[in-house]
Amino acid sequence: MAWQVTTPIHQLETQVRRLTTGDFKALALPARDDEVRDLAQSINQLAERLARYEEETRASERLKTLGTLGGGIAHQIR
Repeated sequence: MAWQVTTPIHQLETQVRRLTTGDFKALALPARDDEVRDLAQSINQLAERLARYEEETRASERLKTLGTLGGGIAHQIR
C-alpha cells in the first residue's frame, strides 16, 4: 500500500525538479482518478505555461535585439 502512495509522489517530485531546470515535458498521468492525478494535471499545466512564457520571453528578446540593431544601423547611416 505504501508503494502505491509513495511512487506517484516521487514521480511528482521528480517532475517539479525537472521544471526548475527548464525541462517542461508533461508527466504521464496516473491511471487512478484521485488527488495525485489532480496534482499531476496541475503540474503539467504549470509546465505548459512555463514553456509558453519562456518562448514568449525569447521572442520578445529577439525583437528587442532587432530594434537595437536597427537603431544602430539607422544612426550609422545618418
